[in-house]
Amino acid sequence: MLAFESEVEWSDETQTLSGWTTVNGKRVRVDIPRRLIHTLAIYNDAVGWEIERFKFDILERLKPQLLTSPAK
Repeated sequence: MLAFESEVEWSDETQTLSGWTTVNGKRVRVDIPRRLIHTLAIYNDAVGWEIERFKFDILERLKPQLLTSPAK
């Protein structure tokens, strides 16, 4: 299960959606680049304010990809 904390933020400067989650009992920082968000059909042309507004929906839709992505 992947549950993000409420402190998820969009950064126009770095073009990333960032936040913290807990995986296997460890707190992990996740940085999601705009290009990954744009892979979602509903958000394929989302601008910064839309990403900020719908960030938790975006995270929910990206969960399958995030759970299978290797940690770096």
